Amino acid sequence: MVILIAIENEIMRTGVKQILLSAFPDYRFVNFDSSILHQNETFHGVITSYQLFGELKKFEALDNLPWMIILPKGLKVEVDLFPGNPRALLDVDCAYDEIQFAWKCLLRNRPFVCGSLLSNASSEDYDLVDLSDREMQILSCIAEGLKTHEIADRLFLSHHTINSHRKALLKKFEVKSPVELVVKAIRLSFIQP
Repeated sequence: MVILIAIENEIMRTGVKQILLSAFPDYRFVNFDSSILHQNETFHGVITSYQLFGELKKFEALDNLPWMIILPKGLKVEVDLFPGNPRALLDVDCAYDEIQFAWKCLLRNRPFVCGSLLSNASSEDYDLVDLSDREMQILSCIAEGLKTHEIADRLFLSHHTINSHRKALLKKFEVKSPVELVVKAIRLSFIQP
């Protein structure tokens, strides 16, 4: 995969590349300059600083790609200021594993917002939760209010399998009820309200 990276701070740019290369060793990163977009390079994603986001969003060729946007320290923004799907919003102080997890979310076409950017989430209650595609399907069904037998019918799975996934989701999100599960999943941007 070829990722366009547009971060003006060389230390930060190098750090983000190294963090992602440790999890995705086959990636190739291309540093942004406006002439690169007029070449025949096919990009699979964009990583940019907040400062360069405005310049990059002008290029229609990048519209449908996953974007990781790194925000300056202390900047609080509304997530919907960054339209398009999917997007990952991170602050400059986010943890290494958050950067890797954010990219995994983007690969699954899911948005991601760094825990420190969520006004209603504290760093203590933010845990990285990695879900399989099947767990995401079941989480979405739970959020719709479907019962175990309804989920089983929809996904052509046994009731036992659905119950096993429900228990695994409760454990991964460290909650005790389906309501708590949905609330935390919304807060952590796994599902939309």
